Amino acid sequence: MKDFDFFSIADFFGFYKNDKVYFCHDNIQTNNIKKYNDRIATTEYPKFVRNTRIKIKNDETAIKILDPAAVPAKPDLNIVTSLMPAIAMFALVVVLRGVLSTTGGTFVLFSICSMGLGVVTSVISIFDKKKQYKKDCAERTETYLTYIEKKKKEIEEAREKELEGLQQQYYSIEEDIEHISSFSAQLFDRLPEDEDFLDVYLGKGKTRAVRIIDYKLQEKLEAGDELSVMPARVAQEYADIAGAPIKVSLRNARVSCKCGQDDNTFNVYFKTGDL
Repeated sequence: MKDFDFFSIADFFGFYKNDKVYFCHDNIQTNNIKKYNDRIATTEYPKFVRNTRIKIKNDETAIKILDPAAVPAKPDLNIVTSLMPAIAMFALVVVLRGVLSTTGGTFVLFSICSMGLGVVTSVISIFDKKKQYKKDCAERTETYLTYIEKKKKEIEEAREKELEGLQQQYYSIEEDIEHISSFSAQLFDRLPEDEDFLDVYLGKGKTRAVRIIDYKLQEKLEAGDELSVMPARVAQEYADIAGAPIKVSLRNARVSCKCGQDDNTFNVYFKTGDL
């Protein structure tokens, strides 16, 4: 038996260290082995326990952001071209009135009134088209901004959930110290078959999120259309998770070291390969 070996006899558990056997019960007789019966430090007897580990499965489904609706077509608001037919008809009536002087004045007056109504109708139509265009643009902007805000909340909730999963998977230094002090079963929750076996916690920082943001790259941008670039901006803004555990995998590392200029900055280099 070597130091720090665990053993069990019936319902009794213990471990061996420096020619002593540590038990959790008193009044236990041993032969030719010095016995230590007191409790260790301020914790209970460090019984070796390996519970079934509940692994957190991260959702890797991409978060899709739809493109904004097409920009409303800008109507032709040139008042000169719109009134050109009425102006031409008015000039034609004046010319015909001079050539055909026998024509009654009633017909000329009727023609002028008809052309006047056409001019008024054209002007009203121009202002209506302009008003409708502004309304369509405002509705498009308001609808898409509301959609983007909802997607941001969805992304933030997904990032918080992913951060909680990372914090449960990779313990902080303070948590590791507590686990060692209490001889927690979480010290033995990783097996060599696990993907995160021998992952070393380094601290907190930014890490790339698992759930990527899926959006369509714009091959052609409309001039002055700010909505078309919003999916790319949102994807860039929420690409990383801040305050997430930063770790390095030493499972397949043959050489590893750390160096830095001060206590707060260091880099980790490792050469991968089979152990």
